[in-house]
Order: sequence, then structure tokens, then C-alpha cells
Amino acid sequence: MSDQNVPLFEGPVRVYLQGQNALCLKVPSLLDQGVLYHIGQENTELSIHDFRSQPVKSAKEAIIKQYQNGFASTFNQHAWAQIRYDHSTEKIEIDLRDLHEPSNSEYPLLWLGILEDNIMPDYDVEWEVFKPLDSGQTAFVSLLPSP
Repeated sequence: MSDQNVPLFEGPVRVYLQGQNALCLKVPSLLDQGVLYHIGQENTELSIHDFRSQPVKSAKEAIIKQYQNGFASTFNQHAWAQIRYDHSTEKIEIDLRDLHEPSNSEYPLLWLGILEDNIMPDYDVEWEVFKPLDSGQTAFVSLLPSP
């Protein structure tokens, strides 16, 4: 990323993925080092590099079987997140790693995915980024504060 790269957040989070076809797999990304996704489409420049062992295993199985039953619940696990933002390109890069501490419901919520009909509930947020996909959908990433 450019010199405008700004760390937005680093720490434990609860992850919540919303919307059908919210993750677009970057091919070839099935590396031993994790899986790379884009939220919505590659041109949104909202990317996730997932290094968490269970979600990576589940993603690989879903691709091999061509069936994603239960993937979202596996993806929606607590994680150690590092989130970077590039002001010049409005690009977000998220790294998710296994959380090596007890899960806690008091962690901030990393909420990401696809909004249908461009409707976003009115929640308190630390920050949010939106990228249009088409007339009825928007890709987004937001961080909600701890409850």
C-alpha cells in the first residue's frame, strides 16, 4: 500500500459476515498461508486475508465440494484483526488470525459484507467504509464498539 496507509485497528474482534455471496475468493489464493477474499467484488478494494485455521479449512472444503453449507458460521468466529486503510485509494486490507486467548463477547464487532437495497441499520460505529456494487447492493466494512 502507499504511504497513506493508516492502521485503523489491531486487536481481538467478533466477526460477522452479512449477505449472500459476500466474499469473492481471489484465485489462486488457496495457499498454505491462508485465503484471500474481496468483499463483494475485487474492484471494491475491500480485501480480507484470512489465516485462521478453521475458516481456511472450511473454505478449502467448500471449494472442493462446491457447496458452502455452514461456511458463514465458521467464518463468523472471533479473530485477531489487523485493519489498514489507504486514504489515497480508499482501500481496506484486513488480516484475520486465530485468537489465542479466551473468546469474549465484549470485543468490538467487525461487521462486513453486502447490504441489500443499500439499507444500513442505524448502529453506533467507530468507522465504516462503503463501496457500491450495483443499484441495489453495497459492499461494506464497519467496526462497532464493544458492547
